[in-house]
Amino acid sequence: MMKIKKEYWVLAIIVAVAFFLRFYNAEKWFDFTHDGDLYSWVFKDIAIDHHIRLIGQVTSTPGIYIGPLFYYSVIPFFLLFNMEPVGAVYTVLILGLLTTISFYWIFKKLFSLEAGLIAASLHGFLLSRVFYDRWVVPTVTTSLWEVWYFYCVVMIFRGNFNVFPILGALVGLIWHISFSLTPSLVGVLVAFIFAKKMPTIKQLLLGVVGFFATAFPLFLFEFKHNFSQYRSFITSFQVDQGEKGGLEKLNHVIAQVSGNAYSLFFHPDHGETWARLTFFTLLLVLGVFLAYKRYIPRKLLIVLFAWILGMVGFFSSSSKIITEYYFSNINMLVLAIVILFLSYLYMTFKVGRGMVIIFIVGLGIWSIYWMFTSFTYNFLGYQERKAVAEYIAQDAKINSYPCVSVSYVARRGYEFGFRYVFYLQDLHVNKPASGSPIYSIVAPHDFIEDSRKVRIGNYAVIPEGSNKSKEEIAVTCSGVNENVEGDLFGYTE
Repeated sequence: MMKIKKEYWVLAIIVAVAFFLRFYNAEKWFDFTHDGDLYSWVFKDIAIDHHIRLIGQVTSTPGIYIGPLFYYSVIPFFLLFNMEPVGAVYTVLILGLLTTISFYWIFKKLFSLEAGLIAASLHGFLLSRVFYDRWVVPTVTTSLWEVWYFYCVVMIFRGNFNVFPILGALVGLIWHISFSLTPSLVGVLVAFIFAKKMPTIKQLLLGVVGFFATAFPLFLFEFKHNFSQYRSFITSFQVDQGEKGGLEKLNHVIAQVSGNAYSLFFHPDHGETWARLTFFTLLLVLGVFLAYKRYIPRKLLIVLFAWILGMVGFFSSSSKIITEYYFSNINMLVLAIVILFLSYLYMTFKVGRGMVIIFIVGLGIWSIYWMFTSFTYNFLGYQERKAVAEYIAQDAKINSYPCVSVSYVARRGYEFGFRYVFYLQDLHVNKPASGSPIYSIVAPHDFIEDSRKVRIGNYAVIPEGSNKSKEEIAVTCSGVNENVEGDLFGYTE
């Protein structure tokens, strides 16, 4: 009883630190760019326009969409925060804490109590995981998906097919999160081969039920739209998507994978190429060491390496343009190796126990200290965008403008994320060519100099107005509201 009580006290402290790291200044530092506009617009379409959606935004592959699960999950907090997207912050932060607890439960179940507490600590305290959990985008659920997929892979390797319903649900969830997770399924296939036994009919059927439970919106959408995504998926393998395969692509993929592994432990430092490759190689060697010491079965290491090779092999041979988040699920294996190595030290050597405790406690203290002293906020987030929209709405009201037009004088990327905050202010926003009164948004504020600038955070607004009469302005405002009716890249009804 005392051991159980101590275990939960330790877990409570870990979760409390993880909670603080994720919730500290969560609203103040909330980033809000094009992705924010997209999921906010989808929320509006569902909750305000009462459109039951089967898809979310379009992916980087034309004709293929992400599933709608994330968008439905943010609705309660959007409504709780009076339709403001800042509510979505709390959706992903709760998911982050659930992921921390999942790491604890899964590694305790699969390996040991010590491994479970170490796993929860690493996911809860590492700055890379903290800021990933603060990233309000549909792919934020990757961390939760990958740890439960890891659980299924290990259980199937051990011949326990009772996890088939979970595995089926996870496969169905790939569409809702990111198709980049698909090549990782090689891991479960290799695990099944090593299991050397067959599942029962009941276990297979439960797996199929789990799959259809989460993938049902996909099949319904495809049925209603003549299997358009399926056809786009097939076409994507027949056309050049912008990046050739071969040795150069393989080097690019390895650079992305090793860079992710390095940043996982040294965030925000990205390191030199040699340092990333050396560190990633060292982690793989640690995995071999654990198998050599029989702390983990050697065949299980082969399964985990097959997971990595599946990801690397697929994207190395594909012409798809890649980014680092495509390979974020490999970090699950990197974390697993480090978790098990620390667990090995703790369980095997008396001095190792003290070293692991000092490392974990030090990591938590360092992350809290870094959040207080080293994070540099750019003051170009949601709060500032909201204040810019409020200023324009108030100034337009003072000047009796029935509508406005907005131009952006900004560095690349800073001009996004205003559509939804303009909508919240009920602004009729046209394009500058319409002749409506102009407000220029400068980002960052010192991008240009103008005596009329009104600074708001790291933004500046230049109220340029209009030289037209009220009657002429009224004519420019008589058309549709471009802010609401205009195209939004990536958004489809």
